[in-house]
Amino acid sequence: MDYKPGIGKVLVKLVDAEETTAGGLIIAQTAIEQTNQATVIAVGKGRTSDAGIVFDIPVNVNDVVMFNKGAGVVIAIDGEEMLVLREEDIFAILEE
Repeated sequence: MDYKPGIGKVLVKLVDAEETTAGGLIIAQTAIEQTNQATVIAVGKGRTSDAGIVFDIPVNVNDVVMFNKGAGVVIAIDGEEMLVLREEDIFAILEE
């Protein structure tokens, strides 16, 4: 199913949290925090100013972004959990 986010919204898929430490220790499932990193799946239209200018959202599909913990709305698309974020909840784009 295609999903196009609304104005000022971005659809993301969470990046799996690390299950081992840098030293190789396995972290218990109950101790793993939800990650605040996600891969962009779809980007909605940017907001429109009073003058009619459309401001693009500065992320692209497949970008990995960081966002505020607790932000967004969890939805299911084709049985897979996704998150819809507001543009202002994204505070970084991770580059390789």
